[in-house]
Amino acid sequence: MMESVGDSDYYQELYNRFRTYLQDESSGLDFSEDEYVDVFDYAGDISDSFVQTEVLFRALSKFPFSRRLNERKMLYYMDSDDESGALSVARSLPKSSFLAQLVKIRYDGGSEDSQLAKLDDLIESLKPHSLEDEDVIQLVRLVVGELFKIRWIEDNLEKLKSLSEFPSTILFEFAQALMDDVRNDDARAIAQELTMLEPFNFSFWSLLAEIEGDRLMDYESALQSLDYALAIDPTPRKELLMKAHFLSMSKAPWNDVENVMTGILESTPGDSDLRFYYVSLCREYGLLDKARAELKRCFDGVHDKRAAIEMALELHDGNFPEWVTDRMLAKVLAGIDSDVFEDMLYAVYSDNHYEAAMRLMDLCYDASMMLFADKALLFVEMLYRLGRYDEVISRVDSYYEFPEDMAVGGFGLPLVYALSRLRMRHTDGLVEFIDKILSTESTAKNEARINMFMRRVGFSMYLIMLKSYLGGEDVAENAYDPFVSWS
Repeated sequence: MMESVGDSDYYQELYNRFRTYLQDESSGLDFSEDEYVDVFDYAGDISDSFVQTEVLFRALSKFPFSRRLNERKMLYYMDSDDESGALSVARSLPKSSFLAQLVKIRYDGGSEDSQLAKLDDLIESLKPHSLEDEDVIQLVRLVVGELFKIRWIEDNLEKLKSLSEFPSTILFEFAQALMDDVRNDDARAIAQELTMLEPFNFSFWSLLAEIEGDRLMDYESALQSLDYALAIDPTPRKELLMKAHFLSMSKAPWNDVENVMTGILESTPGDSDLRFYYVSLCREYGLLDKARAELKRCFDGVHDKRAAIEMALELHDGNFPEWVTDRMLAKVLAGIDSDVFEDMLYAVYSDNHYEAAMRLMDLCYDASMMLFADKALLFVEMLYRLGRYDEVISRVDSYYEFPEDMAVGGFGLPLVYALSRLRMRHTDGLVEFIDKILSTESTAKNEARINMFMRRVGFSMYLIMLKSYLGGEDVAENAYDPFVSWS
């Protein structure tokens, strides 16, 4: 659905009114046939299938013979991959229903060429200005999204403009299809045509700015287009964020970027994700103290915790400030966000910040919250990478009474344990330990996921090489140690 600023307000208010009605059906709110259609289409734009379902349930009981509502029912079946349902409704609709004819062509089982030939016949049968917005949207969706024939739209563009109730609709959809096809210069030309066709349409200037900035990296032109858009409506957050982004990408003075961001932040002061974006801009401009202060302010509310964690590391030279670990540990001990703490751990580990990762692990261990069997391999691997071989040995020995117990979940933990004993020169009985491990049955043998089995095989190869090395065979130094040979 293509909207101008005024249209957007109308659809949003109508959608909100329907949502209010769903919460209290005794509210006395009522909707016309056209309003039901508009709510359905808007809900589809924002992927709210719940509201679409509720619209159909209520609207068709009130307007059972409505062509437009039954067309939406047909589209709902199509979007749900219910071919028989979509075709059943399509066959019940009059032949004058363009959407019904599209659905029949989509599911006719013929070749792409035969489907395009039917489309040719269909558009030749139409009267000028007879295609509604949804007709155009679904036509482009079929031709581009299903048949991958964007050239057909291009070849018939003038004809389709004459058939559309609003010629700008086919141009808007075509521009987006060109963007998807990575034909950004062509998309820009169509967007420019749209702005000349309707110079006071906010959406068209926004589309042009997006193509110029995000796709073509022509930030100067993109900022000019955004200025036109924001002159029409200075409030939309998406476009203001685009402006801040394009200013930063064009290396504009910090004050210009900050002025835009300050206005957005003041309008939504509780939006942690928005403030986190501000943190990234501060970092980009080298304002590290400001970035650290803003990160501390928004950290708890950021939805992408891993990104926030990685930012904290980057801003603090690969180490966590105490406020980060204190907050996260407090949450985990309270039974909140335990999975986030694990994300935090893996984030620092995968970026090779082993000291920071080990600090987190030590906090867990000291707080008696570490389920050792669950995190054992990660735990001992970080100890091993930090050269704390004696701790690997002591902690594993304190947890496992029998060596074979540590092999049930795989050979990774026994390998790190054996390597630690080698590094500490505790080699008495090590060959026997390896033999016992290699002879241990494991649930991984019957594991359906092949990656589990292959990991076991890989670890076993290193254990075999380590045993050969201990037995005096000719094995290259450290060939038995994946943390050296693969580092």
